[in-house]
Amino acid sequence: MNRVNFSIADTSDHHQDELLGGDEWVLIQDDFDENNPTMTITNGAEEVIERLGDKIKGKRLFYIDTEGQIDELIHKDGQFIKFKAGHEGVEF
Repeated sequence: MNRVNFSIADTSDHHQDELLGGDEWVLIQDDFDENNPTMTITNGAEEVIERLGDKIKGKRLFYIDTEGQIDELIHKDGQFIKFKAGHEGVEF
């Protein structure tokens, strides 16, 4: 099975309070490469949550998919729960 290839996006110039009402969050981006195919974040959500571990504990996890859409991975206690698609008005 191919692993998910992703990276934590640089959000150092964004203020959390302005974006998401004070919620702490992490933004990752899908680094899918057709020349070296791996699973996308969408298809490998469980693995992504597991690999990020404590970095996302108590935080919202957003991701930029392969088409540039911003979605959210809902998680709890280190387990993937569900997707929350699209976040209009939230720009990172």
